[in-house]
Amino acid sequence: MKKFSMLLLIAILALSACGVKLNDGDEKEVEAQEITKEKSEVKENEESESDSTEKDEKDNEDSSIVEIIFPASFYEGMDSDEVIANLNAEGMDDVTANDDGSYTIKMSKERHVSYLQELRDDIDSDLQGMVEMMEIESITEIAMNEDVTELTVSINQDLYDEYMNGLVLMDFALYASMFQMMNGVSEADFDFQVVLVDDKTGEEFKRTSVYDE
Repeated sequence: MKKFSMLLLIAILALSACGVKLNDGDEKEVEAQEITKEKSEVKENEESESDSTEKDEKDNEDSSIVEIIFPASFYEGMDSDEVIANLNAEGMDDVTANDDGSYTIKMSKERHVSYLQELRDDIDSDLQGMVEMMEIESITEIAMNEDVTELTVSINQDLYDEYMNGLVLMDFALYASMFQMMNGVSEADFDFQVVLVDDKTGEEFKRTSVYDE
C-alpha cells in the first residue's frame, strides 16, 4: 500500500513537472511571437515613413519646377533644333519640342523669378532708351505697369505724331507678349494696351488694345 502511494506521488510530481515545462514553453513561444510581431510592426512603420518621405520629397521637387508653354506661332518656319539651341543659349536648358509646334520649358522657381526680373529690367531700360534714340519730343513720360499689360505714355499733344508714336509704342507689345508668356499667361489671354494721356491735364485721350486689333 505504501509502495503504491509512493508510486502515485511520484507520478503526480512527474505530471506536475511536465505541466510546468509546457507552461514555460508556451510563455516563451508567446514572447517570441510578440517580439516577431513588434519587429514586423517596426519594419512596416519604417517602410511607411520612408515611402511618405520619398513622396514628400517628390512633391517638393515637383512644386519647385515651373513649366511654361511657348506657342507655335512664335516659331513658325523655324527648325526645332534651332529653336531649342536658341532657348538653351538663353539659359533654358530643359526644352521639349511638342507635336503641335509649341515648346515646353521647365525651370526652377528661382530661375523663373530671376528670368522675369531680367525681362522687366530690360523693358524699363529700353523704354527710355528707345524714346531717346528716336528723339520723340512729344513723349514726356512713359511707364509700364507691374504685370506688363499696360503702357502709359504722357504726350505733349502740340507735338504729337500719331503715326511715329504708334510705330514705336507697338514695339513694346513684343516685350509684353514675352513677359506674359514667361509669367504663365496663355497666348489666347495675352493683353497689352497703350494708354495715351495729356501731359498737361493727365486726362486719357486714346487707348489702343493691341491684341483686340
